[in-house]
Amino acid sequence: MIDGQISDRQSRHAGVVGEVSAKWGKKQTITGPALVVPYTYQWTETQASGQRVVRSETRQAIFLPQQLQYQGTVDSEVRTRGIFSVPVYKLLLTAAGEFVQPDLQELGIDPIDVQWDRAYLAVGISDVRAIQEESVVAWNDKTIYFLPGVADFKVVDGGIHFKG
Repeated sequence: MIDGQISDRQSRHAGVVGEVSAKWGKKQTITGPALVVPYTYQWTETQASGQRVVRSETRQAIFLPQQLQYQGTVDSEVRTRGIFSVPVYKLLLTAAGEFVQPDLQELGIDPIDVQWDRAYLAVGISDVRAIQEESVVAWNDKTIYFLPGVADFKVVDGGIHFKG
């Protein structure tokens, strides 16, 4: 009987944690920021007939900042549901970094193939439901608001991005 009650309480506690997490967001992992630069990659294929065909596809070059510093303030609270308590956290995070001009030729990318007009900055955030305020970035002396999602950045599942 006691084992059943313990099991029931553990199950209810897990349900309460799930309920609170659904509103506050789950465990967070922040990835980046990363500068995502699309470019056109071309190659030549020789078909069985001997005819040469030029193919192309869009690829991404990903650059990390040369310098990056995060500063944050964490506030903790406890949410109570019945007899269960669940700790939650608020993080005010500020990041400062610097990207340098990427050396595209070192990567074998012809600068003429770079699609700078489609480049963007992406920040991976594992559970974006936890974002409570608009996120902004100062980029080249402009204030720009992040947009939801990470566009074509396939390295992370979710997050925010902006196109400068």
